[in-house]
Amino acid sequence: MANSARRLQMRVAELNYTMQSDMQINLMGEILPVSLLKCKHALDAMSSSELLCITTDDTALIDKLTKFIHKGKYKIIRMDKSDDGFSAYIIRE
Repeated sequence: MANSARRLQMRVAELNYTMQSDMQINLMGEILPVSLLKCKHALDAMSSSELLCITTDDTALIDKLTKFIHKGKYKIIRMDKSDDGFSAYIIRE
């Protein structure tokens, strides 16, 4: 278990440097609950150490997604806010 935790830690450090995601979902203009279902589907399809980038302009989605992430096997490693919306970078542990 310690070895896989170390690999994950190294992957997070690499991703913080490059921020090249394995998957991207653009949810600009989409609303709950459809946007959250699309996020959950993408998260379920991820393998360990993969990075998903979600872009959205819906603050309600960010709130729901953050709560969902804290309950599961995922981690938000970065959240960017711009005038257009948010970009959330999520890794599967």
